[in-house]
Amino acid sequence: MRNKKLDIVALLEPKVSGSKAEKFNQKSGFGHSFRIEANEFSGGIWILWNDTISMDFLVASNQYVHGYCIDKLISTSFFVSFVYASPNGSMRNLVWNQIRALAPNENSPWLLGGDFNAICKSVERKGGSHSRTGICLNFGEFIFEAGLLYIGFNGPQYTWLRGNLSQRLDRCLCNNRWYSAFPASEVLRLQKMGPDHRLILMSIEVPENNPLFNSLINLQSKCCNWNNEVFGHIGRRKTLLLARIRGVEIALERSESTYLLDLYEALKNEINVVLEQEESLWHQSLEVSGLRKEIATQYFHATTINRRRQNSIRMLQMEDGRWCDDHEVL
Repeated sequence: MRNKKLDIVALLEPKVSGSKAEKFNQKSGFGHSFRIEANEFSGGIWILWNDTISMDFLVASNQYVHGYCIDKLISTSFFVSFVYASPNGSMRNLVWNQIRALAPNENSPWLLGGDFNAICKSVERKGGSHSRTGICLNFGEFIFEAGLLYIGFNGPQYTWLRGNLSQRLDRCLCNNRWYSAFPASEVLRLQKMGPDHRLILMSIEVPENNPLFNSLINLQSKCCNWNNEVFGHIGRRKTLLLARIRGVEIALERSESTYLLDLYEALKNEINVVLEQEESLWHQSLEVSGLRKEIATQYFHATTINRRRQNSIRMLQMEDGRWCDDHEVL
């Protein structure tokens, strides 16, 4: 959105197709459109955009559309993936590897948005059956392995509602380079227009030449969000693996078996992978807002100086009640 005008609109799961869809697109007010037709009970994907945008679609399927976008107003380009993942778990899991294979190089901004029909944390679900969490481990692995980050949102916590079950199925994800190019990006969750889903609006603001201090504060905020949204997933895996390893060690002290020894070796290999991923993520976090390692060093140096300034004593109250700020006396 720019100047209260939408540049790109993605409509997911529309049930109409053919001439009815074409008639709608012509009356939409957008000069350009691209669509995947609805197929029986499976909805389609429609993309509409105006003349300020140039779109080149590279890959298209009934679960996602991937393309290269040029914004003519701000002279910048990025890759974008519009996702409508299948409600069918087996079909949906096939698409994660396909989308991950589309990841551009680390210097190209990449935005993914749509209905992923999956959650990866318990806080993204409320109500429903108590016998299941609804967490999709494959979706969490996809986010981690593709090096994706959540984009902050404003609005209700949940985007999908049916009966007493609410879930956060609709979202926007991006790579590190996207945050560097568009650090003020945010997702607005609007009111529901249909029976189930809320609309989501991606707002992109062109970054200004902020002073270093503002950039450093932005880095701190992004690192905090990254720690909560991404790194916590690795932390839970590490904790669980260490607990399982300790359990196997206790069992081996009592009696050895081929099964336990094989399991012990497998868990050790897995924890080594997780530790490497943990180290890699720490390095990635230093570039979340596009600041390189030397800038991150300035950030930590500035933080130390600020803390030292706050903890320094500039004035003391003397025994006679007077306040003294003379350095030699202090």
